[in-house]
Amino acid sequence: MVLLAGCSSIPYATPGPNDPKAFLTIGNRAQYAIHAYTHHDPKTCEGVHSIATGRGSTINQNELGKNSEFVLPIHADKPFGLWLTVSRPDPSRANYVIGCDQVVTFTPQRDISYLAEFIYEPPRCVIRVSEDRAGAQVPVPVLYRKQMPTSLARPSTWCSP
Repeated sequence: MVLLAGCSSIPYATPGPNDPKAFLTIGNRAQYAIHAYTHHDPKTCEGVHSIATGRGSTINQNELGKNSEFVLPIHADKPFGLWLTVSRPDPSRANYVIGCDQVVTFTPQRDISYLAEFIYEPPRCVIRVSEDRAGAQVPVPVLYRKQMPTSLARPSTWCSP
């Protein structure tokens, strides 16, 4: 698990008016709030960017409440990395936090709407990505990555397929 206490990341820059874009709905299906991030380089997980939801008490304002959704325009036709993380108090140990992180990469296509559902069933979590086709959700192949952070300042060893 990665803790970002006291750290801030650069907000994700959504596509400009003339840039190819897709739309991503992030759905939190967990019973706890989650935090949303992306990476400047999804292939290496370098360059953390917070996904600004406008909610939360952190500097990044990237919280998504339990059982809620947030829609985000994203850059199309190139890899996009989504990192969602949850933490909660450990009921068996005072002042201890447990949680789960998941990182996925996929290539969104222009003008398509996607749904990324974060599901947390302790101790595991998963992000399911699907494409909206005429109201039906069709699974999208994603590359799941293992988060292996050692330092936010040196993220070169963060993720591996």
